[in-house]
Amino acid sequence: MTGRTIARHETAHAEAARLHNADAGRGMRRWQRRVSVAAVSCTALATLAVAAAATMAPFAAMAQTAALAGQRASALTPVPKAGPVAQPPAVASSVPSPVMAQAAAAAAGAVAFRGAGSGAPEVMTHGRFENIPIFRPEGEPNATVLFFSDDTGWTPRAERMARALADTGALVAGIDTARLMANYTKDDVACVYAAGDLDNFGRWVEAAVKLPGYTPPILVGDGVGGTFAYAMLAQAGNETFSGALSVDFCPVLPMSKPLCQGEGVHFARGITHTAGGAPMRLLPAPVMSAPWLAMGGPVGGPTEPTVRAPRCPDHVAQAFAARTPNSNWLVGGLAGSLGAMDASGATPARASPDASASSTPPPPSTPVLAGWLTQYKNAFRRLNAHHVAGTARPPAAVADLPVVEVPATGKPAAKMADTFAILFSGDGGWAGLDRDVASALSAHGIPVVGVDSLRYFWSARTPASGALDIDRLMRFYQTRWSRKRVILIGYSQGADVLPFMVNRLSPVVRDRVALLVLMGLGQKADFEFRMTNWVMSSQNGLPIRPEVERLPDGLAMCVYGADEDDSNCPGLDPRRVQLVKMPGGHHFDGNYAGLADAILQAASRR
Repeated sequence: MTGRTIARHETAHAEAARLHNADAGRGMRRWQRRVSVAAVSCTALATLAVAAAATMAPFAAMAQTAALAGQRASALTPVPKAGPVAQPPAVASSVPSPVMAQAAAAAAGAVAFRGAGSGAPEVMTHGRFENIPIFRPEGEPNATVLFFSDDTGWTPRAERMARALADTGALVAGIDTARLMANYTKDDVACVYAAGDLDNFGRWVEAAVKLPGYTPPILVGDGVGGTFAYAMLAQAGNETFSGALSVDFCPVLPMSKPLCQGEGVHFARGITHTAGGAPMRLLPAPVMSAPWLAMGGPVGGPTEPTVRAPRCPDHVAQAFAARTPNSNWLVGGLAGSLGAMDASGATPARASPDASASSTPPPPSTPVLAGWLTQYKNAFRRLNAHHVAGTARPPAAVADLPVVEVPATGKPAAKMADTFAILFSGDGGWAGLDRDVASALSAHGIPVVGVDSLRYFWSARTPASGALDIDRLMRFYQTRWSRKRVILIGYSQGADVLPFMVNRLSPVVRDRVALLVLMGLGQKADFEFRMTNWVMSSQNGLPIRPEVERLPDGLAMCVYGADEDDSNCPGLDPRRVQLVKMPGGHHFDGNYAGLADAILQAASRR
């Protein structure tokens, strides 16, 4: 095969793996949405017991953990961790401490947070992301960060670096990288598309803290975590993440399953898998969707527990960054090698004033952690200044709803000139299929009002309240866009709930619905998102088929994938509901343009 053919096959393989992983996640979320408050309380009690046991661990064991954290690991093989590492009181660290108040807040669909000071962080669990400490700044966050620890686990160094970012105003989720990579060994997939999981987790975190809009996270990592952050940015598509910062970067990654390569993640020739934990040797990505910065770590003596020998010589990381587009290497770690950058990214001629209390620069072997932290914070500020734009805040009239406006970019067909669409996303939030279908409709001259279901259903809804919200959106955007007819579209959870809402619209409002499109329709509908929705199967949802059967004849179109095994579409009466079967599974093999074409053709016939 030619090089172009090989590249095309690799891209197709990565896309198939990405869709496979995404379908598995969507399928799991479809069956695991609702859990009783009693189950939530039991889970919280179990978590509390574990945290208490960790806190009461012998100080000798904790001292040993701290000592190991300060040493340089001699191998790159990741070691699975049981959770955040307990630390002795003498170290400036804290152990995440779930409390019953948090469990009550979780049951209500909300989480209370402390500031980013020295208090214990809150803890969240979502799918494979277990016991994640969350550091929230004072005031509204200016960014969301997914921070990846080194392969030594969640140590005082990891916590200090996470808190430093929270001090700059960022909301930070701390991830034990070794534990996360070990989790992927359980998956029955050819390759790992972890960027999709991180995208979903970032959206979930921002919804949990009820941020007013969504902004793609910034990835920051230390050591192996920094390499993982680079790989995730390279693997992800455009606008998935806002950028990445890698501390102590070395282009090797220890994973027992390979990453899906695609266009961004490439390995040295001959390395196609990592059985037994042999490290993947990464090559510079040909494209980077967002900026990547790399910098050295703090260097100091053996008495400083949060410094260590670098994984690679600086020149290795510097050369790698020089060969990677949209990337920069920032020198750091030794006193006098580079002063702190200011918020604009400029480098002053003199070293940071907090690098040393003396006017005489210390020798290179002297710990300069305080000065390094200043460099580290300013490197992050530089990256954050160029972050990917998040979703714009909705107009004041509908500001209480998680709305995303997608204006028309093309010219509509004559029959569609008076039509717009309202699209309820799947439970993963406004991303992927939802966003791409909306973009395709926009290109055909159909403006779209997107509703982020992850945020919308974070608070409990009912079919009646949902109908009122649709009524509001229809009336507002009929005036705003001067269009009378609306296509109501739902995907996954969005499709599940729409029949209930449409049946509760007034006849006058329902008459202006040109078409109801149900993509990836399930068996039962849930009107509330639970933080424990990945714990057990849902048995409490409302049956969907009776609601579909109540709809006016010919109003609905049900679209399903040929490989879906839990779709409600095939069992519906084709004389009353138009059935459209497409190749693929729950994501329709990524044929979003085909979905948009099917929607427009059906709407033009009504």
